[in-house]
Amino acid sequence: MTVLFRKNSAVRQQIMQLFYSILLYLLFRDEDSLESWTPAFRSVEPLFNIGYIYLLWEGNRQIALFWDRKFPGFESTIRRLIRQILSCTVYIFLLALLLFKVYVFFDIVVEPSLNTLKFNFLYGLLISYLVIAIYEGADFYKGWKTHLTRSETLAREKSEIQLALVDAQLSALRDQLNPHFLFNSLNTLSSLIDLKNKKAITYLEQLADVYRYILEHREKDLVSLGEELTFAQTYISLNKSRFRDDLFYEVALNDVTDAARLPPYALQLALENAIKHNAVSPGKPLKITVTDEEDYLVVTNNKRPRSVLAPSTGMGLKNLQHRCMLVTGRPVYVVENDRSFIVKVPFICQDVVSEELVKAGNPNTSEHAHSNY
Repeated sequence: MTVLFRKNSAVRQQIMQLFYSILLYLLFRDEDSLESWTPAFRSVEPLFNIGYIYLLWEGNRQIALFWDRKFPGFESTIRRLIRQILSCTVYIFLLALLLFKVYVFFDIVVEPSLNTLKFNFLYGLLISYLVIAIYEGADFYKGWKTHLTRSETLAREKSEIQLALVDAQLSALRDQLNPHFLFNSLNTLSSLIDLKNKKAITYLEQLADVYRYILEHREKDLVSLGEELTFAQTYISLNKSRFRDDLFYEVALNDVTDAARLPPYALQLALENAIKHNAVSPGKPLKITVTDEEDYLVVTNNKRPRSVLAPSTGMGLKNLQHRCMLVTGRPVYVVENDRSFIVKVPFICQDVVSEELVKAGNPNTSEHAHSNY
């Protein structure tokens, strides 16, 4: 279907060029020049000159397409136009010379001279420059519109970035106050809990540990796997207070070493995603397993989709994907089937330092990533 459409488009192009050639012939037709033709060829003079105009048009069009491929874009208009004019001038001269030779060989014109060649050359220049003006005028207008649209888009993106920076600065000011407020609130709550209620005290201590970990590591690009596993265990313990034995969590690592480093909260985000999007009920536990595969930490959970999804911004895995690409240079892989949901988080060894990231000006990417939580 596409090939047929292209063929139809090409046919329409040729028909339009023939129509324009006839129109130009009628506009520039000179009755006096017809007197210089021999009587035997005067009847075919229209066909002869229309064919000449058509060759001028098609040749100039092909030259324009060639230089457009060599120098595309609005910014290259001048360089492209200069080369196009020079090329077309050479083409017109050669075509006029060929036409003159045809005149002489077939005795089409009475007493052909250099004036005949000059007339055909100037006539060709007039037609060709008109064709160039039409094509380049249309391309220039289209390029100008595209350039204007791009400039408006860049200006809008710059404005959005400035607004985002202002918002980030405000968030940083709020973050300076929130930790103190939260820990003061936790201390107050701890004093109100009956000392006999050990479960509540334990839960409060674990909650404080989770928030303390987030505050301590939010400025870091990478943390050790051991720290992440400890933090993940605390996070799971918090959720076990709610789901008890219906939430099953297991860590079964193989070849991973103590030198492994990954973005902070990476494991916790994968665990949170599993708990948020799956139902946990008595007799139907949610099973989460953490293993390793080459240079990836693999978090697998069985699928038990919720009938009603918990409120979510959809930013968790997207945030993790962005931070992993910035810090490790490798993506997060998500594999899903009917039975399980798998998240593969890349990690790097301690002695592997991404100098490219430092040179690129990204020594502290986690600060920006943390703002999405």
